[in-house]
Amino acid sequence: MAEKVDRLTRVNELIKRELAGLFGRGLFSAPGMLVSVTEVNTSVDLRNATVYVSIMGGKASDKENVMRQLEQLRVEFQRGSRARLRSNALRCSATGSTAVLRRATGCLSSSKRLKMPENNYSALTASVVSGSSFLIFAHVRPDGDALGSSFGLRDALRAAGKRAEVVIPYDMPDRYRSFFKGGIKPQEAGNIAENFDRILVLDCATFERVESGTIELPVSGVPLLNLDHHRGNTTCEVADISYVDPDASSTCQLAVQLAKDCGLELTVSAATSLLVGMMTDTGNFRFSNTTGNTLRTAAELIDCGARLEQAVNTIYFSKSMRQRNFETDLVSNCLKFTSNGRIAYACISEEMLKRHDFDLKEDEGIIDILRAYHECGY
Repeated sequence: MAEKVDRLTRVNELIKRELAGLFGRGLFSAPGMLVSVTEVNTSVDLRNATVYVSIMGGKASDKENVMRQLEQLRVEFQRGSRARLRSNALRCSATGSTAVLRRATGCLSSSKRLKMPENNYSALTASVVSGSSFLIFAHVRPDGDALGSSFGLRDALRAAGKRAEVVIPYDMPDRYRSFFKGGIKPQEAGNIAENFDRILVLDCATFERVESGTIELPVSGVPLLNLDHHRGNTTCEVADISYVDPDASSTCQLAVQLAKDCGLELTVSAATSLLVGMMTDTGNFRFSNTTGNTLRTAAELIDCGARLEQAVNTIYFSKSMRQRNFETDLVSNCLKFTSNGRIAYACISEEMLKRHDFDLKEDEGIIDILRAYHECGY
């Protein structure tokens, strides 16, 4: 029985991927609407499959028109798909899909935003493929992974002829300025947010951490997409479409796969940004979240032209004199040990920050000073 269930799961996922690919090829017209496959239920004998479809935006008449087109698309799917089913296997009618929509998304009034299941990768790829303009947000005090995924996807989307902007509210930390350029301030994005047809939130475990500044999110009528690797992600409760994979080393690793599956080119700038994010979230590939897949993904980025030497030297071997003086003071006067020397800690005062004119947005590598003492256990 378990084998049958696993087989059905694989068939369901295959159909979802195939349909997402057809949706992305623009085989039907749905201006101003987001059409996604939320779920597929295939019968045990593989003779029939019910496809659950979400249609967001548009009037009732527009949705009925989309349903008629989807019924015609069923024939195209049968003809061109690698998943061979009987000609009547996909049931997709206006009446039936209304019920399907209610069952898949819950009984929501037309005034509420339709939410997708927490993990719906096929819907995410379909939305990225069909979108033409993206406004990208990361979390407060963005680290290398948040910045790398944001700017890496921005450059990949732009290479595909799509419009993409990254909202960055603060001055960039020194170590990242040579990699990530061209972000816009929230006050600038506030006037143009509704001119984008996708909102993309990256590396945000909670929606409260999204740094949107003066922009109120979500934006009415604009699908909000959520991509993250943090376990227990709650941004999916607000997002329309989410994909969260805690087994991934970083959001950048997921962004690489997303770009590939959406047919986006990983340019040199995109590959370098994504590599920087993967490096910083894995401690230069030495933390326990580094897997074989992590290293294979990094190798793909290098093959795409990612500037590995520049990334390593800038992130790990280049510091301002101000930071070096701060770190010297930290080690000389603030470093403490406890538990027979197995735990190291340091207390940083406001006075110390002022004395060295040091901003805590530059503190991402400070913890490595404490990690360097081999007497301390991990």
